[in-house]
Amino acid sequence: MNYDIPTKVNYGGLQLGEGGVEVPMETLDSLGLLASSNVSMRRVSAEGAESLVFQGAKELIRKHRPIIVCD
Repeated sequence: MNYDIPTKVNYGGLQLGEGGVEVPMETLDSLGLLASSNVSMRRVSAEGAESLVFQGAKELIRKHRPIIVCD
């Protein structure tokens, strides 16, 4: 990815907001995982946006009740 900056940075620490590069986003609920026979664990590392991940996985969490590990 090209962020048009001359220095190396922690790309995982970049903030979402105005300006920058537009990227497509999908929710976990939209990926068809609800039909899976077993989703027993999810690991979430979203650089402070974990609540957004959980909002997009409400049905998956409700149906499968996975163990969730956040770091």
